[in-house]
Amino acid sequence: MEYLHGRIEKEYENGDCVLHFHVPEEEHLWFGTLLALGNKVRVLEPDDLKERLCAAAKEIWKMYSIYDT
Repeated sequence: MEYLHGRIEKEYENGDCVLHFHVPEEEHLWFGTLLALGNKVRVLEPDDLKERLCAAAKEIWKMYSIYDT
């Protein structure tokens, strides 16, 4: 995660951490990185980013789902 140029704000014994970083909103590489990390990352803020991730995940789910949702 060093390429995100963030700072670790908190580390946990299990290896999890809180990483704080800023990126330009129009840059898409970081968004793809968050998607690639899947359930290994949790966005705490901003809310609009959380909404974008949820929308993208729903679209991926629909594309691969064998169930009508």
